[in-house]
Amino acid sequence: MVRDEAGTHVLPVWPADQVSASGSDSGLVLLGETYALGDRIEVGGGFAGRWDEPIPDSCRALDLEPFIVSADQ
Repeated sequence: MVRDEAGTHVLPVWPADQVSASGSDSGLVLLGETYALGDRIEVGGGFAGRWDEPIPDSCRALDLEPFIVSADQ
């Protein structure tokens, strides 16, 4: 999850070919750059409301609104 500028937590959904785990529980790799917990990141996209695509159960259990990150980030 990420926290937006208003302090609201949202569930970012990146295109699968752009994001992966960093090898630890504290970060992710986005387009080849590693981000750790607490790092600032800016993305474009929009809220999906209902989202039927595969999302891991652990993410879906957070019950956060999906924010679909635009593919050109």
